[in-house]
Amino acid sequence: MLPARAPPPHASAVRRAACYGLAMSTPLYLNHAGTSWPKPEAVPRAAAATLAAPFEEHPALLADAQARVAERLGLSHPERLLFTPGCTSALWAAVLSLPLAPGDVVLTSALEHEALARPLAGLARRGVRVEVLPCAPGGVEPEDVRTRMQEGPVAWLAVSVASNVTGEVLPVPALREISREHGVPLLLDAAQSAGVLPDLRVGIEAEVVAFAGHKGPQGPQGIGGLWVAPEVDFPMPDYCDVGSANLAGACALAAGLDSLAARGPDPFAAARACRAALRAALTGRAGCRIFGGAGEHTAALSLLLDALPVSEAEAHFLRHGICIRAGRHCAGGALERLGSPDGSIRVSFGPDAQPEQVDAVVAAIDAVGGSRPG
Repeated sequence: MLPARAPPPHASAVRRAACYGLAMSTPLYLNHAGTSWPKPEAVPRAAAATLAAPFEEHPALLADAQARVAERLGLSHPERLLFTPGCTSALWAAVLSLPLAPGDVVLTSALEHEALARPLAGLARRGVRVEVLPCAPGGVEPEDVRTRMQEGPVAWLAVSVASNVTGEVLPVPALREISREHGVPLLLDAAQSAGVLPDLRVGIEAEVVAFAGHKGPQGPQGIGGLWVAPEVDFPMPDYCDVGSANLAGACALAAGLDSLAARGPDPFAAARACRAALRAALTGRAGCRIFGGAGEHTAALSLLLDALPVSEAEAHFLRHGICIRAGRHCAGGALERLGSPDGSIRVSFGPDAQPEQVDAVVAAIDAVGGSRPG
């Protein structure tokens, strides 16, 4: 057995450090909305064990992974869970399978990741109308949805559970209630919420749910899922639509969710508390703009600093030993509507978050000339 050793620095952080000419030890990793790191020890162990398993065991391993992941995420009928290469592929497979006709209307929000926004935009080639609801604190105002559904038929409501830019959690229970009142099925992008919100659950009794495995659930890259309720009126996508099953990834994802569950019913509570503490520390600071309202959020906070261009932010934080994400976050349309087309600086905490991490971020921001407490 190989001796235990400290995990290496995150690969993308190392590459960026090299580009900036920085000598760097393991940084404080605060890009969990991008991908979780380091993974729980059980995750690579499960992947390795699956790769070494006899072929005749593969069907049982896949069924077990489906059952465990579905249970952890609150999804009934585990046989309706399709493992995909990620949330993006899950959303494309789902949107392209929707039973839509020319003239049908799909409602969505202004804060969507391109993984959902792009396939929805492609529906126009089929004569489908995609209507983008106004952007408001919380992403979508439920009464706007109710009003639009009262004005005329809507075929589907397709929204994220939480924004990958602002971290805002959309009022999905209220949206679910309204969609039921009008007989409109709901498609959810749970990339940012799965594993991060209390109880790990993502379903909220939606008809279609897509999620990423490598973020909150602590799984490896290259695995996600698409769940379709049995009553949905279109053929369940399968591995002909998304490629062969990543069996090792699926088993590792199940192990990641098991590791989260072992932490208790709310494994990201400390992460969300750190996000709230960071917001409080930066509120009112001169030269600092914080995105998102005051409602429920994931563990991610986006901001702008007048004295630090977004294009230079990652290098600045790396010089202070912190790996964050700065850019457009694959959500250009959302950022344009938020008035920040060049992107934002996003800090996102993980399940091992500590108050000292908040202090480190604030210290790095203090070091930016022209950014100071108000």
